[in-house]
Amino acid sequence: MFYARLPWQRRFSRHYLRFSECYKFHGLPLLSLIRLSFPHPSLTNKSQLVFQTTHYPLTMPSFTQVTALAAVAFAAFTNAAPVVRADPTPLPAIFTQMVSDLTPVTSALSSIDSSNATEAVVGPLTNQVTTILTGAVSEISALAGSPLSTILSTADGVISVTDAANLLAPVLTMVYGAAQDVLNVVDSSPAASVITPLLNEAIGALDPVLSTAAPLVDGLFAALAPIVGPVVNTLNGLGLGPVVSLLGSLI
Repeated sequence: MFYARLPWQRRFSRHYLRFSECYKFHGLPLLSLIRLSFPHPSLTNKSQLVFQTTHYPLTMPSFTQVTALAAVAFAAFTNAAPVVRADPTPLPAIFTQMVSDLTPVTSALSSIDSSNATEAVVGPLTNQVTTILTGAVSEISALAGSPLSTILSTADGVISVTDAANLLAPVLTMVYGAAQDVLNVVDSSPAASVITPLLNEAIGALDPVLSTAAPLVDGLFAALAPIVGPVVNTLNGLGLGPVVSLLGSLI
């Protein structure tokens, strides 16, 4: 220890400024506290500053302390709030959303005439139809294994199979109807060879929707038959039979 003091310094109050540093002494960790003692403010001779150094050993935490800290950490982890997974969207909501999303797109397709019945106009619209239907398939697939009370649930309760068919029917009739309107415009024109494959692709996106939803609700196709049967027959006559074969075979 180093400690030096002038005799007259005892008459003045001291103010301490502590610094700390860690180092090892004989292999043991030590905490060194250095006290810097300031004499009376009138003293300007810095050589009369007083230093005192004291060493405090740093002890390692005991096994009991480490165990207690580990127990607290583990308790915080195990008591954390569980991850809450959102319930899958029921079919009525999926069908309703599809109708809402498809309405402006199919309306745009139905408004096409001979002046704009081109691949540049029709292509982006049919792509939108395909995207909407493909997105719905992912949501419908998430319902696999759910009880019927969840699959057909609404804010007002569980709906019947017939009601579910009535919600899905506009999806089919809008897509089929828009395709029929475009085909009526391009039929017998050179554009038909370009436009028809685009419509086939859009209507073909309905097949996964139907094949994914049907196993979830027994009798869904039977309830759809009287609604979409006439449309399917018309599209068969327009050369779009291959893409509606799934529904047509069940009607």
